[in-house]
Amino acid sequence: MRPRINIVTLLVEDLDRSLIFYRDGLGFPTEGIADPADGGDHILFELEDGTSFVLLLRSSVAELYGSSVPSGSSGCILSHYAESADDVDEILQDAVIAGGEIAVEPVDLPWGYAGYFKDPDGHLWEIMWNSDEEEELQPA
Repeated sequence: MRPRINIVTLLVEDLDRSLIFYRDGLGFPTEGIADPADGGDHILFELEDGTSFVLLLRSSVAELYGSSVPSGSSGCILSHYAESADDVDEILQDAVIAGGEIAVEPVDLPWGYAGYFKDPDGHLWEIMWNSDEEEELQPA
């Protein structure tokens, strides 16, 4: 197995609310995504690097896997490299405007400038910038 992640799936309570948050609030691409109004249980976003980001209704997990997953139990942090410290602040503000909540205000940390927000379902995002590694963090 190659050490990479191809799909990140977040369990959500309300597909419409999450679509609005990620599409309208954070600007995730919508070409080819399913419309939750059509009765689907998930939305797939194709990201720039070939990674897929999926929003799956939490209620569908019991149907798919035979057990339920309690709310807020994702147990992961999703990280995004920003292009600058100002970009960190802007992304955090966009998340709040879209219905998210600041978990940790942006601060200088040993690994860069970072802040954290929670999406409407409580999933934690780290938005960070590190000037020392700026060239390494940019896509090829």
